Amino acid sequence: MVKNSFSLLETILSVVILSILIVNFNSFYSDDKSLNKLNENLNTIENLFTKEDYSSFDKSKQNLNIVVDNKNLITIKTNVYTYENENILLFKYVK
Repeated sequence: MVKNSFSLLETILSVVILSILIVNFNSFYSDDKSLNKLNENLNTIENLFTKEDYSSFDKSKQNLNIVVDNKNLITIKTNVYTYENENILLFKYVK
């Protein structure tokens, strides 16, 4: 006996598998878009650092203490540039 049509069970199973594939692809695409936005932000920050344009960063001053050979204490006065958004927290210390 030759079977020419799908049974109801096969049809339901096919639809479920197809919907799982579509949902997974959609979530992957959504994650990829947020990753692209993060990369875009990082590229923008990198360009600002290259140009030494710190206007969009918060600036503060801080002293760094360095101990050399467990004896000598060296204090360095630095400017700290901070960038923060929902995904990135970045500090740059400049002497």
